[in-house]
Amino acid sequence: EEHRRRRYRSWVAAALRQVPPACALSFEPIDSVDLYYGPREDARTSCGLRSLPPGLSAVPARPSSPATVASTDVVFAMAGGDLAARGFERLLVGLGKLPEGLRSRVRVLAVGELADGFLQAASVLELRRQVDILPSHKTFDSLIAAADVFVDLSYAPSSNGWIFDAMAAGRMVVTHDWIDEAALVREADAGVVVDAPFKQQALNRALVDVVGCTDRRTHWRANATAFAADGAHYGQAAHVAALIDERARPGDAASA
Repeated sequence: EEHRRRRYRSWVAAALRQVPPACALSFEPIDSVDLYYGPREDARTSCGLRSLPPGLSAVPARPSSPATVASTDVVFAMAGGDLAARGFERLLVGLGKLPEGLRSRVRVLAVGELADGFLQAASVLELRRQVDILPSHKTFDSLIAAADVFVDLSYAPSSNGWIFDAMAAGRMVVTHDWIDEAALVREADAGVVVDAPFKQQALNRALVDVVGCTDRRTHWRANATAFAADGAHYGQAAHVAALIDERARPGDAASA
């Protein structure tokens, strides 16, 4: 996956050098691109990219209360077309390693595709009754409304805009450094970011803190809610238009 992304960046950068546009906007941090449509400046480039704010709706979401099965439950949510690629097994292994008193308190809700073998693994880890794979027609809003923690532990470097939406709904996040939005989670102190390269033991230790410490969850949730209240994260489309207009001066070539 990373090899394909490097080839793509190289191809785009070469094309932009051949026919320079007035303004180039990309979802990837690429040399020769003026604006990076993403969560942060990227250290891999040195061309002075201007990072754009997260793509949230124009009106901040109102944080909702988790609809947990019991007041002591901690509900983890994961979403993605391929849950295996999103790191579902990593989450199961980490929860399975919890002390019994904590393991009995967790629930896992997921929307996406998952092979039967992962549910068998949940049984081996004594978690099968606590894991639910929801129908694909369930919306993200209904998933996150039932959750305390949103999780993305993808195996390949990737981006997940749902992390923004989870934080905007006042949910803490558990992720790791390969996810683009991890920098924002760390900056907001709205959850746990496992350092890269990923180590299962580091996740296991973090999950003990997440499940076992109510004060820490309250702290992370409060910070996610503060993130949601910051108006700077909203109205990305208007911000992009203004930046492109600033770059594309009269007489320049059409922006791209």
